[in-house]
Amino acid sequence: MDILVCGAGVIGTLYAARLQGAGNQVTILARGRRLEEIRRHGLVLDNVLTGVRTATQVGAVERLDSNIRYDIALALVIVRRAQLVRLGAQL
Repeated sequence: MDILVCGAGVIGTLYAARLQGAGNQVTILARGRRLEEIRRHGLVLDNVLTGVRTATQVGAVERLDSNIRYDIALALVIVRRAQLVRLGAQL
């Protein structure tokens, strides 16, 4: 299955790595320094229980290409409360 994960934060990275590990073809939408980190090192996860670090290679893009189709697109919009406060949102 071809899956697009929009957002390369903590949750997006975890989902993308696990979906790729389950045999799917995953592309992650990222930007800036994070995009370059993913292209260079893959999605790096540290297991806090075992101390094992894994790197999963996935496709990484900065912009969507209207010619490429995905079976599923995950748009993960998860932010810390402090990030919302900085943007002026009221909680």
